[in-house]
Amino acid sequence: MLKNDVVIRNAKLEDFEFILKANKAVSEKSSNTVLTDVERLKKDLFSRPAKAKVIIAEVDEKVVGMAMYSTIFLANEGEMMWVSQMYVEPHFRNRKQWIAPALMAELIKIAQKKEWSYICWATDISNNIPKKLSQKLGAKALENFVMFALPLEDK
Repeated sequence: MLKNDVVIRNAKLEDFEFILKANKAVSEKSSNTVLTDVERLKKDLFSRPAKAKVIIAEVDEKVVGMAMYSTIFLANEGEMMWVSQMYVEPHFRNRKQWIAPALMAELIKIAQKKEWSYICWATDISNNIPKKLSQKLGAKALENFVMFALPLEDK
């Protein structure tokens, strides 16, 4: 029986297989990009200094979710958190929405401690679950804003 206690912690190297599984699930849902270099991702997440960080959600010592983040800088706003991925195992979704809000609460604490001005993220236009969570958190969709990505070939 689940106690429903969510523990949020920083990812460890032992979590990398779960991170890969989550990345695959998120990528399949959005179909914008596909991970082609697993070793690069491992290095980016677990080298010092890391290029991005991951927090892990556990319930009863089982990894059930994660959020991956890094920073971006805008001249008018300063440094901000960019949440590139958030994933919760299907069995743990819709449990009064307690895993994703716990991950977001931790991201908010991290951003406030660093004195970053915003937490930003994007979601697939057809994915209503993150849209609903975003609204509950009080986040606003940016009007007249389109995100572009320019793929650069390996040199």
